[in-house]
Amino acid sequence: VQDTMDAAFVPLLLLSSVGYASGALAATNVRVVLEDLVIGDETYKRYAMKGDGPQWFEQDGTAGIKVRFGDDSFKVVYHNLLDVPTVIHQHGLTPSHNLDGVPYMSTPPIQPSRSSLVEFPLTYENTGTYFLHSHYGFQHELGVGAPVIVEAPMPLGYPLRSRIRRAKDVVMMLEDFGGYFADNETTNLDGFSPNEVYQELVDAWGDDSGEWDYEECMAPGDGMDVHFRYHLCNSKTLLDPVVVKHRPGDDLRIRVISGTTMSNYKLEFPVNVTLIAVDGQPVKPKRMDTFWIAVAQRADFLMTIPRTKNKKVFPIFARVASDKKQRSGLVITTGSKANVPEYSLTTDDAVGDMGDGVGTKQEMTLEAWKPLSPRRDVHWFHLNITGDNGFNAINRVSYQLPPTVPTYTPNPNPLVVKYGERVCIQLRNFNADAHPFHMHGKSFQVVEIDGQEFNGAMRDVVLTPKGDCKTVSFCFDATNPGVWPLHCHMAYHLYAGMLTTIEYEGVALSS
Repeated sequence: VQDTMDAAFVPLLLLSSVGYASGALAATNVRVVLEDLVIGDETYKRYAMKGDGPQWFEQDGTAGIKVRFGDDSFKVVYHNLLDVPTVIHQHGLTPSHNLDGVPYMSTPPIQPSRSSLVEFPLTYENTGTYFLHSHYGFQHELGVGAPVIVEAPMPLGYPLRSRIRRAKDVVMMLEDFGGYFADNETTNLDGFSPNEVYQELVDAWGDDSGEWDYEECMAPGDGMDVHFRYHLCNSKTLLDPVVVKHRPGDDLRIRVISGTTMSNYKLEFPVNVTLIAVDGQPVKPKRMDTFWIAVAQRADFLMTIPRTKNKKVFPIFARVASDKKQRSGLVITTGSKANVPEYSLTTDDAVGDMGDGVGTKQEMTLEAWKPLSPRRDVHWFHLNITGDNGFNAINRVSYQLPPTVPTYTPNPNPLVVKYGERVCIQLRNFNADAHPFHMHGKSFQVVEIDGQEFNGAMRDVVLTPKGDCKTVSFCFDATNPGVWPLHCHMAYHLYAGMLTTIEYEGVALSS
């Protein structure tokens, strides 16, 4: 169900009580607003999502949607309190095509002072950790995002199932803020002018594109063209971190959401934890104390607070996966006398780039708890990642959406599939950067990296290897008809057109 309430002006005050007949779940209100973000002595303008209603939660310094599987559908009224249009995507969830929240491709933007009701049922495959974000222009980078948690027990037979069910949630929403062009640190000084950064990228591509060698397998790059002044966890830096109090011996489900623009992270835990899910999908349990997470990915961990008298402070750090030495994080404490030390925003050394091999090596160790069933009949697509910084990026062409371009045009080069078939896509990376590719409408299984086949995780974002024409392959069953974006989730690469679509042959779509 989608009801875009902009045929005539309807006061937002009246829409705050939108609901159905007695006995039906009332809609949760989510308002897209402009607010102040205070970091140290600086105050910045930033967008945000505020809410109230039966599916709205607030904890650990963040807030978002929480739904209990089996009881409720996803039922939200988005209210646009900005002076520009917006549209909201439920990242990782699988509604029908017309509720996907991509401007004009699936969903009309919500105009200023207007609201839109989005309601759809949730399948068991939709349980886990997800997030909302705007798919309109630079708005995701500017703060339009929030966690989504769909609660459900782990699958029958899953190890630690009862402990996970009793575990207390800790949510870490990671964001980068204040992006600037690497060769011009004066860009976007107010944190609200990302168009300045994008224009630098446009100009750089204009200088290079005439002589670009699309046949060259570029060597892996050693840095990014966009850096960030700050890294946030639940809207806070480590100068004033979110502090979460629990008891020794508590089991915690740490839900990490990489709701970032361009930044990957290395997560560092104070104790060994057990990875239990990625991108909402259960994986075979894996013990670790560090984990790499890419743009738009999510990861769930089971962590037990040690029973110790001497240690009462347990920080979880998210260190920027680049040559920068920045970090963010969240602090867990026990007892009333826990003294949280002062933390620096930087460290003495950098952890290096996730795309330099550590990310792909980690990916190859992950195994889906419920992998795809074997099938011999497979429809393969082979895509080359070309160009630079997202320009002419998929098979040498760009495909851009409004408002980056003034008018929506259907993709002239879609990947056309048939309902019910097994589809596999291989990405071959001619570009120097690693790219976190996200597919709307379905989860997929990662099955190959750089020529090595494996039975990998089910997820909806996978990071490609850097350069050297290395490959990554993933597969899915085409059972959700629609026009579904497949794109790099690094925001500036998406603006530049690092985007294609998966479209179903001969299927009529609802509007």
